[in-house]
Amino acid sequence: MDPEANLRSRLEELEKLDERRQRAKWEQEVAQARMKAYHDRKIKQSQRLSEGDLVLWYPGKLDVKRKSLRIGWSGPYKVFRIYENGSVILEDL
Repeated sequence: MDPEANLRSRLEELEKLDERRQRAKWEQEVAQARMKAYHDRKIKQSQRLSEGDLVLWYPGKLDVKRKSLRIGWSGPYKVFRIYENGSVILEDL
């Protein structure tokens, strides 16, 4: 095989590789959008908070230091501020 044909063959392989990478990136973005849409559908509309609501806070399921389940909820707390991204600032009563 002559060097020029070898170079053309190699360039074609690189172009195909680039196309596959772009396709994989696109498929990943589509899959992430689909998962987000699924997650957003599963959020219960009835559990929307508003400022001034009283809430309980659950710190988590596992205490890493003791490797045991934590006990219970703490609170009540008052919802002080709600941000657009869904994070909430709580204040003691």
